[in-house]
Amino acid sequence: MPWILGGVGAVVVIGLAVTLIFALGGGAGDPKEVADKAIQAMSEKNPQMAKEVACNPSAANDTVPKQLENVQLKVTLDGEITEDGDTASAPIKMEINYLGRSQEVTGNMKLAQQDGEWCVDDFESTGGS
Repeated sequence: MPWILGGVGAVVVIGLAVTLIFALGGGAGDPKEVADKAIQAMSEKNPQMAKEVACNPSAANDTVPKQLENVQLKVTLDGEITEDGDTASAPIKMEINYLGRSQEVTGNMKLAQQDGEWCVDDFESTGGS
């Protein structure tokens, strides 16, 4: 889902940030540990770290997309992780800064258990400012 930061006219595709992390290979036995590592990978724009906790690492970028090179991301856990069997949801907040403009996006990181290990499966946006 694309959106525009302020009036600068620069389109930032939130999907690029999400692909950096969420389209990514298995994690550990604790969904919080996996969510924390994914959050760190997003904040640092580190695709290799992201692949370590992704459910589908082959779908991920190996490098940071050019559209994100000048974007500063600060991603934080924004509440408690809820588990329901083989799935979990982690509320997150992304603070995005580009050319002196800021925007906040909230959503849920969707985690799944595959072969006994948790991994990041998807992202569901719940709003932005």
